[in-house]
Amino acid sequence: MLSRNLLSSSRSIRAMSTQVPRGLAAVLEKKPDDVVITFAKRTATGRAKKGQLKDVPVDEMLYHLFKATISGAKIDPAKVDDICVGTCHPPSPLYLSRASALAAGFPHTVPISTVNRLCSSGLMSIRNIAQSIKSGEITLGIAAGSDSMSLNARPTPEISAVVDEHPEAHDCVQPMGWTSEMASDIHKAASCLFTKYQVAEVYKVPREKQDYYALISHTRANEASTKGIFAEEIVPITVRGTTISVDDTIRPGVTAEGLAALKPAFPQWSPGTTTAGNASGVGDGAAVCVLTTRANAEKEVMGISPVVAVPKVLEMAGLTKEDIDVYEINEAFASQFAYCVEELGIPIEKINPNGGAIAISHPLGMTGTRQVVTGLAELKRKNKKLLVTRFRLNWVTTNWESPTGLPKDAPLTAFGVAQARELANYFSSLDEDQRPTLIFSSPYYRCLQTSQPSAQALGLPIYVEHGISEWYSPVVPNTGLHPRPASASALKAYISEIDSDAWSSIYYPTRKGEDVDQIHERAHSVLSDLISEVESRFPNHRRVLLVSHAATVIALARDLAGDRELPLRVGCCTLSEFSRKVGGAGSGSWEVKKLAEAGFLTGGVQRDWGLEDIQIADGKVIEDPGIPGSELEVDEPVGSMLRATSSVASNL
Repeated sequence: MLSRNLLSSSRSIRAMSTQVPRGLAAVLEKKPDDVVITFAKRTATGRAKKGQLKDVPVDEMLYHLFKATISGAKIDPAKVDDICVGTCHPPSPLYLSRASALAAGFPHTVPISTVNRLCSSGLMSIRNIAQSIKSGEITLGIAAGSDSMSLNARPTPEISAVVDEHPEAHDCVQPMGWTSEMASDIHKAASCLFTKYQVAEVYKVPREKQDYYALISHTRANEASTKGIFAEEIVPITVRGTTISVDDTIRPGVTAEGLAALKPAFPQWSPGTTTAGNASGVGDGAAVCVLTTRANAEKEVMGISPVVAVPKVLEMAGLTKEDIDVYEINEAFASQFAYCVEELGIPIEKINPNGGAIAISHPLGMTGTRQVVTGLAELKRKNKKLLVTRFRLNWVTTNWESPTGLPKDAPLTAFGVAQARELANYFSSLDEDQRPTLIFSSPYYRCLQTSQPSAQALGLPIYVEHGISEWYSPVVPNTGLHPRPASASALKAYISEIDSDAWSSIYYPTRKGEDVDQIHERAHSVLSDLISEVESRFPNHRRVLLVSHAATVIALARDLAGDRELPLRVGCCTLSEFSRKVGGAGSGSWEVKKLAEAGFLTGGVQRDWGLEDIQIADGKVIEDPGIPGSELEVDEPVGSMLRATSSVASNL
């Protein structure tokens, strides 16, 4: 018999907007309920431990910035509905953010929260306020990001000795590779720097290229500072009788020769390509944005040009790279920045036009907000319209190649790999009779990466099944076809746990793409064949793990439950569990035990995606362009490989 429990882990990678029309015109259309930014400012940045803000606590920086916001944005502080402050290395106690707001003139009736999402904390504060406005919960909010890396060089409090014994828990203590004088030992500096090391090694970003992109940042930032360009976004603050209005983190006169002469910061990671010149410097600072609806902005904040919040993923808005005027991409390390620039194919002239974190420094909680402040100032200066900011996520654009070299076969980032390990740890913690005994994975590299730690922990092979692979919307006529992943035998060269001899895919999706009804039909067909085949070939296995993608997981879950309207939204790594009913066989023969749970993830659910996000009407979705030239590819299998009606497609 097939398992009593069928488990599905989702690896969501793509999403599309529900709003129609999509594209540049739709994004630029002014609507009363648009979330707009009416005020965006920051403090100057200071070099950590040595600079102008080294003795200024976070609450004092926020106090000055909040006062400047009230006067500069010309808002009534009593009308502010919410304040959110992002910080990576929070001071203790956390109520300092509230104290700062009260001292600056906000009444006690204005709520305030402090969020920590490591390096994207500043962006998270903006997202939280924007989402609250979009939902109608609030009308006017303030988002801020701040950090004093001088006074709060590490997160507080310390984790317990018991937790610290776990190697992954120990590695996550520091999210950034500090310079030696700011880290108690190299091991605690390894987490993010190892990500940089992975990028440099896996994607072959040599020292020379890292220094090249670092020099661009240094040169641009120095030129912008010299010309007074940053003055538009910086709020001067007076501390101990000294007015601080210019970044002291920007180094003038940086040259290619000077960068090349710098010694590796971590030579033990051969070849040791990270230096003080091609990595972001640690610093101190704060930034703030005021957000509201367009209708409210035009009513109460006349004369300030609102800016439409731009979706993080261009596909969601139907935009192209060329539609965007300015990109602010975090420069944690030159290797990561170089890879992003070259693989995304964005003209360097549009990216960080006034330099980035390598030159300006990277106060962790501030940078996300600072990128928005800097980008908006550039839009205003150049009379442009659209800004995109990007930070590290647990998934990457499908245009990034994995080691397979195949199109739209994106790898996981280090964060995504960490989530996959947490999933494996969860399975290992279960009693023996509750653990999966079979693993089937989508052939896409990110799903195989998700499957691999669990396979290793449980001592199981991975069976590659194309039937549970990624969902793609129908192709635009005459633009090509969607990609087909590599075969199991080819993928075994990258994921050694794959057993390509014991299992061959029983189903191949069409490369023409599917609408919502068709993805449900595919799920029904695949499960019918899979259950029958597993019962026949693996009669003693009772718990099966399917590792797939968001849309496919939702369709599979609905077929198991026998409910095509089953409400289900999944995250980047969430777990759904179904138990077979007594005497049950086909669709609807499974009882829902869990839906999209993520309790095993220390960071909680990342993203929230459902099929309703892609539908136009009646199950139809917006078409996608295919891969040019692929329409000429023929003789590829489509549909069930177990049924007599299956055939080889000759005219796709």
